[in-house]
Amino acid sequence: MALSREGYIAVKRQVISTPSVAVVPTHFLRFKEGDLEKKIDNIVNNPIQNNAWGALHVVKGVETCEGNFKFDVDANECVHIFANALGGLVTADISSQTDASAFSQTITVASSLPNLSWEQGKGLLTSSANNRQDYRVMRGYGTYINNFTLRGAEGLLELEANLMSLGIFDVARMLNDEAAGSSVVLDLDTVEGLVATTDIVNMIDDTPQNEVDAIASLSLTAKTITIATLGNSYTVANRARVTLEPLTPSYSVAAQTMTNNMVDFRFGSSVSGAASAAEENVENWEITFSNNLEARRGSIRPSYGVIAPKARSCKVKFTKYFETRADADRYFLATRRACVISITSPNIISATDTGNTKYTVTINLSDLRFTAHEMTTGTDELLAYDIEAEAFYDTSDARAIQIIVKNASAGTVYTA
Repeated sequence: MALSREGYIAVKRQVISTPSVAVVPTHFLRFKEGDLEKKIDNIVNNPIQNNAWGALHVVKGVETCEGNFKFDVDANECVHIFANALGGLVTADISSQTDASAFSQTITVASSLPNLSWEQGKGLLTSSANNRQDYRVMRGYGTYINNFTLRGAEGLLELEANLMSLGIFDVARMLNDEAAGSSVVLDLDTVEGLVATTDIVNMIDDTPQNEVDAIASLSLTAKTITIATLGNSYTVANRARVTLEPLTPSYSVAAQTMTNNMVDFRFGSSVSGAASAAEENVENWEITFSNNLEARRGSIRPSYGVIAPKARSCKVKFTKYFETRADADRYFLATRRACVISITSPNIISATDTGNTKYTVTINLSDLRFTAHEMTTGTDELLAYDIEAEAFYDTSDARAIQIIVKNASAGTVYTA
């Protein structure tokens, strides 16, 4: 393998109604750390067979397919997380010339969640040495965002997302010996996560030998792929297997990274009132949105059969210093407070936009109720409150949370 900085993640929305059918990801996201993880629960079997030893053989059990990733808050790329977590996205051209140079992405909670193909490549992605074993490509299919946390303290803002996938394609075993030839059908133990005609795969065994070919056709039912021309013969005894070849990463827009000194917190009796209120100083803050996904196992695959959201929730934590007790009391005795969190870049989206629209992320919380606060006392410290709050659904706004992002990306970047 190689330096982790040479890896990538790529995403693309799948068809909501067919979460088990992967697509080839086309949108590459910059990220700081994280991994797709496929955990297998191997079952130690101990049948009675005239042997005093307990563990006699192992049977492959259930799989857990999840991931956790951390990103900078980028005004163009964060929409991939926000829109796929909340589910609803409406895009509008807001450029003064209506020339598709500046867009508004309005993100709200939807009843049905989109699902993604989420691919991660690691290692020397362009190396053909060692039978192309100097890198690893994993693709999650039917991938949902369980929750995300947006946080700020000092410096760069951080966005962390937790994922759950119906499955992750990593490697598939050949179940039969396969001879070289034309239109060769390979019987594999899994094909979910692969895409016919566009995916390139590496066939390899421990001879060692390998070759790279496109998938001519694929059958999810039969668990087979067809290779137009198989140059080598492969055997089960030599651990014949199939792996994914990496994509070629491409980042089409410049990074628009946001920092904590771009953040404004405003509170009021309504979202509109909060938007026009004076800015308040907030320290060490974070906001967490959760879909509370439930993954149900069944007979269809070793991992999950169904992943679905339950009751959504949104919680906020921050630290706040008050000048007087009266200030604090006025703050906490308010039963309902709307909150508007605005993150505004100094950069203008488009030079042709006479409105000088800047890259922004705005989070509107219609009804934020404080659920806990504590003023800790140390030996030599300023007294400040650690505050927890939860967003409630507001009937007048018909929502609990709304996120509006202004950036340079058309809506198809996020939905197609």
